Amino acid sequence: MNKPYILIVDDEKDFRDMLKIILKSKLDCRLGEAKDGIEALEYIKHKPCDCMILDIKMPKKSGIYVIEEVKKLKPDIDILVVSAWLSDYVLEESIKKGATDYITKPIDDNILVMKLSAILETRKNKKR
Repeated sequence: MNKPYILIVDDEKDFRDMLKIILKSKLDCRLGEAKDGIEALEYIKHKPCDCMILDIKMPKKSGIYVIEEVKKLKPDIDILVVSAWLSDYVLEESIKKGATDYITKPIDDNILVMKLSAILETRKNKKR
């Protein structure tokens, strides 16, 4: 089976780099990154993606907008929302638009890996 592909979408390069280090050490996956919603949408049009780690508050296009557009283009991509300011409204909107799950910043490495592992396991079971 191919390694799952995870796209990290966040406007903070240091945060993207930190996530790459965590994920490379704890999950058997391929990684990509995008610095904003526009770049993320272009990315998924041309490259494979199983799961997206998506910041909500970004320049150019919000994470909510990105969720809507991703679900139109590739509805099978799972989206893990990551945000420092996750209000009840943002959480509800994210899930309503199609996000799979969420985690708040600052992230706990173990919770991040646990949530991603669960998402990837569910994907694997659906393909059986």
